[in-house]
Amino acid sequence: MDKEQVLNKMINMANKLLDGWTRKKENAIWTLCLIWNTEHPEDEIFMCEYQSEDSEYVNGFMIEDDYWVFEK
Repeated sequence: MDKEQVLNKMINMANKLLDGWTRKKENAIWTLCLIWNTEHPEDEIFMCEYQSEDSEYVNGFMIEDDYWVFEK
């Protein structure tokens, strides 16, 4: 897969989390990102935790320019 395909897969997986968040499903996205970034250090995918301004804890994540917020 190329980077665009991996990003699309990650985004599809993230969108499915909106119907029912689980740690296992979220970890699968992080793992896919980690594998890509390990194999392509010159062309990494940006992914990080996200915290809403009104939240006291991390309640989502970002992939490139998009973000997802979940109630856990």
